[in-house]
Parts: sequence; C-alpha cells; structure tokens
Amino acid sequence: MLLTVVFTLVSAIIGQNVLGMSLALLMRAGHRVVRTVVSAIVIGAWVLPEVVAGYLWYAYLGQDGSFNAILGWLRLPEQNWLFTLPILAVSIANIWRGTAFSMLVYAAALSEVPKEIEEAATVDGAGTWRRLFFVTLPMVRRSIATNLMLITLQTLSVFGLIWTMTRGGPNNQSTTLPIFAYQQAFQFSQLGYGTALALVLLLIGALFSLVYLRALRLGESMS
Repeated sequence: MLLTVVFTLVSAIIGQNVLGMSLALLMRAGHRVVRTVVSAIVIGAWVLPEVVAGYLWYAYLGQDGSFNAILGWLRLPEQNWLFTLPILAVSIANIWRGTAFSMLVYAAALSEVPKEIEEAATVDGAGTWRRLFFVTLPMVRRSIATNLMLITLQTLSVFGLIWTMTRGGPNNQSTTLPIFAYQQAFQFSQLGYGTALALVLLLIGALFSLVYLRALRLGESMS
C-alpha cells in the first residue's frame, strides 16, 4: 500500500499534474511551431500501448541501456536503475506516458480564461507568478480537481507498465497493489486474497476522489 501511494503521489499528483500544467502554459504562450512540436512529442508518448512504453523504458534504464551509455560518455557513475531505484524508474516512465492527458485538459481550461482579466491584473502590478497563482489557477480549479481525480484513479490501476519493467521487483521494491493482487490471485491461486486486495484498491481510489471533491467544494465556498 505504501508503494502504491508513493507511486501515485510521484507519478500522478506531482509529476503528471505539474508537468502537464507547465506544458499547457508553454503551449499557450509559445509560438505555433512550438505548440505543434510539443503536442506531437507528448501525445506520441501517450498513444503508445502500456506494454510498448514499458519495454522502451526497460531498454533505456537497464544495465546496458541508453541512459547508462550517456552517463558513461559523460564519465558519470553508471548503475542498474531498475534494480537500485525501481519505484522511481517506473514513476518516471508513467509520467512520460501519461502527461499528455493532463496537458490536454489544462490546455482546454486555459483557453477559456479571459485574457482581459490577466491583462487587468498586469496593469494592477501583478507579476507573472502572482498572476498565475492568484488569477489563472483559481479560474481553472475545477479542471485541476477533475484532472487530479482522473489521473489518480488511472495511476492506481497501472499494471502493464510496471510488470513489463520490473515485475514488481527486485525484492518487491516496486510491487504496487495491482501487481500484488495479480500475483496472489493468479500466481499463488489465492483468488479470495486477490479479490480482497482489489477491493482495498477500490477503497483507496474512492478516498482520493472524496478528498478532491471536498477540496473543490471548499474552494468554491471560499471564493
């Protein structure tokens, strides 16, 4: 359960959410060519099947992978990232694959923010960061809450990516609840235990959803 929460926090709530918003802001402020290139690259990663993405990152972060080749060329220490930092490795892979969804949600939300309000805030002396945190983000808070809920539920159920990269190892260091439930139900024939784990996963998803909905209602009542 702890690894499941860590994986969800790192790869969804922090990684996909922050990177998706950053890319959406970049596309909004950037040139048309920049928007086209960024969209093509990010969405290209999103449309790849989960297993294919897992094999790509397995080849990239493995002992003889491309990342270690780059580190060797830079004369930096190499290591087997899938063995020493497995939960971080699968989290990065999930961020890479899933950021496109957050980017598209936030790009659509930001397109609905009236530029007149932001221009008025600029005239009143608000800098870039103050305008972002006190004007732009509060106006898209419903999209933020919705996106957080959807990517959290999706990340909680990630199976193929982790199974392809690490199979939950080494020594269960990347075994999240979906991996553990599969092992218990189909490898050890403990169908009842696997079903109970699936129910726990469902309850965790419901808890996250309630937190997001509560935070959204609280924000609306304070505004």
